[in-house]
Amino acid sequence: MRAAEEPDGFFYPAPGIRLYRSAFNIAWLAEFDIEPKVILDVGSYDGGDGVRFKQAFPSCRVISFEADPDRFQTVAHAADFGVEPVQCAVSSADGQADWFGTKDRLIGEAGSGSQGSLYRQNDVLNRKFTFVEQATTPISVQTTRLDTFCRTRAIAAIDLAHIDVQGAEYDVLAGLGALRPALLYIEVEQGDGAGWISAKGTPEVHALCLSLGYALAGDFGTDRLYVHGGLTRR
Repeated sequence: MRAAEEPDGFFYPAPGIRLYRSAFNIAWLAEFDIEPKVILDVGSYDGGDGVRFKQAFPSCRVISFEADPDRFQTVAHAADFGVEPVQCAVSSADGQADWFGTKDRLIGEAGSGSQGSLYRQNDVLNRKFTFVEQATTPISVQTTRLDTFCRTRAIAAIDLAHIDVQGAEYDVLAGLGALRPALLYIEVEQGDGAGWISAKGTPEVHALCLSLGYALAGDFGTDRLYVHGGLTRR
């Protein structure tokens, strides 16, 4: 039985389990004639998208990255569904970096929010998300480049990189090295002045994608789909 996907932005992989999911349409992989062998879910939050991909493609290797130590306690349970959870921030360098966690009043004062980041939110985002309180004092988290990670895990090719990293999109792409995932699905920030302090914005992310050989296949406002090389829909 296939797990349920509801229009409210949730995914129900098993009775009593509710996880978040992005608007990525799994049918797109078939439209581009891709039978995925490796999917990277970068910025996993609760593991929902990783579990969704694994249930859709049981033979695919699905790896979910989450840096926030509180959030990773939940992501770790994705292993029960065959996902490989990794507690790490994907970035442009290997090592350690500051991490600014969040608390989200919509999910309770004790709950860590969905907008933890390597960057501080600017005033535009603070006004936009008044229910989210970002920490002013960071913690240290491990970081990895994707090319380094894939080399150590014997991964030669990536079919989909699903990226939701709250301002660090450019950093993730800058760490690809020679890797070129067939599809990139990236959450981006829209609006004048919206973004994170010192982070590269959506125009820079788009320019980098183009320089890496990608074409924009879909602009959905806060999400974009990029395809590499001559990849075309059926």
